[in-house]
Amino acid sequence: MKNSFFIPNFVLITAIFCLILGTASAQTIVSYTSAVADYQPFVDEKITSWKAANDKVGQIGGWRAYAKEAQQPENTPTPSQNSVTLPQATTTEPQAGQQK
Repeated sequence: MKNSFFIPNFVLITAIFCLILGTASAQTIVSYTSAVADYQPFVDEKITSWKAANDKVGQIGGWRAYAKEAQQPENTPTPSQNSVTLPQATTTEPQAGQQK
C-alpha cells in the first residue's frame, strides 16, 4: 500500500518542482505589435470629369506611355525586395516518387 501512495505524490512533487524551476530560471520577454497598428483606411480619390481624365491621358502620351512605364526594369522587384526566401535544394538525390 505504501507504493501506491508514493508514486502519485512523487509525480505531483516532480511536476511542481519542474514548473517552479522552469518559470524562475527561464523568463521570456514577449513583445506584441498589432497587425493593424499602421492601418490606413481607404480614402476616395477626388472625382474628375471623364473628359478631363481623357485629356490628361492624351497629354501624357496615351496608353503607349503606360505600356512603356510597365516595361521599365525598375518596376520589377529585385530579389532583395522579396520578403519570402525559399530554401535551396542541397541534395541531388531524388525524392520519394521521383526517378533518377
